[in-house]
Amino acid sequence: MKKLTLFIIIMLIVQATRSQVADSVVTETNQEMYEFLMTRHQKQKKTGFILLGSGLVATGVGILIAANDTDWLNDEYSGSQFTAGAIIYSAGVLTALSSIPVLIIASGNKKKAQIYAQIGQHRIIDYRLNYSKAVALGVKIQF
Repeated sequence: MKKLTLFIIIMLIVQATRSQVADSVVTETNQEMYEFLMTRHQKQKKTGFILLGSGLVATGVGILIAANDTDWLNDEYSGSQFTAGAIIYSAGVLTALSSIPVLIIASGNKKKAQIYAQIGQHRIIDYRLNYSKAVALGVKIQF
């Protein structure tokens, strides 16, 4: 009975909290959406470059620590510093790799912002040029 009561209380709490609140942009104009997406782009770009830089620095430090533990003439490893260097190297590589999705998402936000900036603008399209932009209609189905 206690387990059932605890389960019901947890279910009621979960239903009341409604999970996370997403960035909602309900009745915003195109300019406000453009500014919102551009600020997200700038923050994510900054975060991506910080991750990339710190990952590269940690990788370099890990290599230096591991190299200082090696006896180059005898190819012997004393162990402790080499292990610490390998751990720091691995953490640096993973941090640098984690910057890739952040930078990709940041560029996606920039493209979305540019689309919002172009909505409502009409221009002459020259179909002979490959770089001209044409207006298209899309349908999005959410499941």
